[in-house]
Amino acid sequence: MKRLISVALTVVLCLSLAVFVSAADNSGRLYDGADLLTASEEERILSRLDEVSRKYGVDVVIVTVDTVGYQNLAGFSDDYYDENGYDEDCVMLLVSMEEREWDILTNGSCYEAINYSKIDSIGELMTDDLSEGNYAEAFETYISRCEYYINGHESGYPFDWGPTLLISLIVGLVVALIVTTIMKAQLKSVRANDTATEYVRRGSMNVRVSRDIFLYRHVSRIKKPESNSGTSRSGGGGRGHGGGKF
Repeated sequence: MKRLISVALTVVLCLSLAVFVSAADNSGRLYDGADLLTASEEERILSRLDEVSRKYGVDVVIVTVDTVGYQNLAGFSDDYYDENGYDEDCVMLLVSMEEREWDILTNGSCYEAINYSKIDSIGELMTDDLSEGNYAEAFETYISRCEYYINGHESGYPFDWGPTLLISLIVGLVVALIVTTIMKAQLKSVRANDTATEYVRRGSMNVRVSRDIFLYRHVSRIKKPESNSGTSRSGGGGRGHGGGKF
């Protein structure tokens, strides 16, 4: 009887530890320190983070804070990532409300899958929702795009007819323009002439003085616009950042 009780207690203890480890592993993927989400939204967002993370063997993370204090967002993201034991293959979105900025950190295979241009694309898609206070929608966009890029990096992207068709149309138009221009040139019987000598009877005009008179010069100057990109970049050695304002 004692042996049966011991076995039962051991099983219960193992199950409890498994649940504890699972909870500890999953809950850290969403930290809503700025309290931007309702309880139901937190549950939904965390479920999606866990689903994508387990499916691809990475950590997809969202962190919101009121402020990063004296740090910049990239430095805060690096420290948060290093101190919380996430997987080496990780992508993390940080949103800071006081600074009204976002930052995406990528590391390991996620750094290879989600490069700077893809981070910019994610930012463009979610910035409006962040600005308007639709935080759950912005986070769902972030998760969906991360999943798309990670899956595309692993399995290859589906063929997109849109750009191919557009390029084909442009090439066709250019070729057609060249052909019609050549045909039009061949049909001209009269060509442009800078002088009117063809209309003057030979010997009927005697020009004694001919000169060119320079009247004036007009020069327009346009100031070259200064570069003011809204996205900051840093990183190297398998880790990258990209971010901006909202």
